[in-house]
Amino acid sequence: MKKLIVLLATMTMAAFAGQYDLLIGHSDPGSTSGVEANIADDPFYSSVTFENWSTATPTLEHLLNYGCVYTWSNYDFADGTTLGDRLADYVDQGGTVVISNFCWTSKWGLYGRIQTDPDYAPLGHNGNCAYSYTELGSYDHDHPFMDGVSSITRIYYMSYVLKEPSATWIADTASLYPLCAVNADFNVAGVNMFPGDARLWTGDGWKLYNNVIQGLMMNSVEDTVPPTVAGMDPGDGDTGVPLDYTVVFHCVDDQTPVDTDTVSLTVRDSSLGGDNAVRAGAALDVRYGSNRALAGDLDVDDTDQMDVVCTWTGADDFHEGVAVTCTVDGGLADRLGNEMGDEFVWTFTTSGAPVAETTWGAIKAGF
Repeated sequence: MKKLIVLLATMTMAAFAGQYDLLIGHSDPGSTSGVEANIADDPFYSSVTFENWSTATPTLEHLLNYGCVYTWSNYDFADGTTLGDRLADYVDQGGTVVISNFCWTSKWGLYGRIQTDPDYAPLGHNGNCAYSYTELGSYDHDHPFMDGVSSITRIYYMSYVLKEPSATWIADTASLYPLCAVNADFNVAGVNMFPGDARLWTGDGWKLYNNVIQGLMMNSVEDTVPPTVAGMDPGDGDTGVPLDYTVVFHCVDDQTPVDTDTVSLTVRDSSLGGDNAVRAGAALDVRYGSNRALAGDLDVDDTDQMDVVCTWTGADDFHEGVAVTCTVDGGLADRLGNEMGDEFVWTFTTSGAPVAETTWGAIKAGF
């Protein structure tokens, strides 16, 4: 099996209708609080749905409502073979899957094509069943799955797990068993680390899980289009803007979440020139320069990562009757690195009469 490059239009629409909707299907009822707090609460996901697959097996049509399926077991699946076949069918139609412990056991295992065909699941097992504790061993420091991951201790893992020859190695445990790998088509990943509430590990494990899930989600649709700026308030060309007004704009992307670390705003006005140091923003630093670069705080609300709301509040009121120019840096990008490129600039005018420019000598003469 190789992932088709071209899919029927109907299949593409079905598979990616919920590209950032995550389905968590487990066989570990009553043991999901850690996953709920550390994966489901991540604002990256448009929605997260939990299902207990120890009592029911999802249909293919149901799976196609989601951009990724994350699964692990601690009890028997209702039907591990049918589930594995349907997950493989889901991957064939553009879906992505992350498999974790203890799906590689003979008792609580995940079977079917997702496991028996080496082009799908990157990790398999040799039939033995043993569990132990270990810590993060060697890993690919440059792989995005390991971004921000440097230490995980007391990993509850399964021994005798093997990497498929065609899969890409990401990380090992200190005991030299595979910890993380992804298949050649980059649509099925395995993480050999139990996520249920009986786990004892500490460190960057949740970061690893989110990196893997989100990495597969973002890779599942080709996207070369950068985010854009929209919804400015005040808008371009507005006049009579109150002096105590805040500036709001949206960073919007139709396919891939906006990288909030790349949001940078400069606000200037046309009043008396001068260097005004800009304070660090509440969420991000506000860049500055001379000639009335205005001090202010930039708050970035990424509750919806496809429509990030940015609010700039000035340290002081605007001057009367001046033109204010707002510039969003061209480095604005999505999580895939697609950059806007050109600066986005808009201008509005404040209310009242402009302050006449003069020299310090002329000001002194008036006293």
